[in-house]
Amino acid sequence: MIISSLDNVSHDFTPLTEILNHPELELSTLINTPPGKYSVQGQEWFYIISEDETKPETGHKAEFHKLYGDIQLVINGSETIYFRTTPPDAEEYGVPPAATDLYFLEHGSTNGSVVLNKGEFIVFYPGEIHKPMCHTAGRANSVKKLVVKFPYTRQE
Repeated sequence: MIISSLDNVSHDFTPLTEILNHPELELSTLINTPPGKYSVQGQEWFYIISEDETKPETGHKAEFHKLYGDIQLVINGSETIYFRTTPPDAEEYGVPPAATDLYFLEHGSTNGSVVLNKGEFIVFYPGEIHKPMCHTAGRANSVKKLVVKFPYTRQE
């Protein structure tokens, strides 16, 4: 897991730096990009822009992915993302819906949280549990966000 800001993308998170420095992902461009799913020619990664209201943490199931990592960036607004620093146990999750890489944990607990504001991001690698789009300071917020899905194979 990496937590940072677009102001720090000059640090070498290769290949994340290459993704975050892509012209389509400049904050000034994203602010005017409508919600939807986008692919980038010649790239294995894709991105989703969404606009929604945050919800109470208790209203979310924890999730994780097995094949793709997430870069979650707040374009506008503020959200709390809860996370867990230990991997899921096999009995915690079931089979994902067909053709997705999204696993929900019925009773997935978390042990940390971070508040993301405009221009800030967090990276979750496969197997890292998270609950995005939760209230900040107990209040609902309107959030426009970017989620980049990138394929990831763990290096042994």
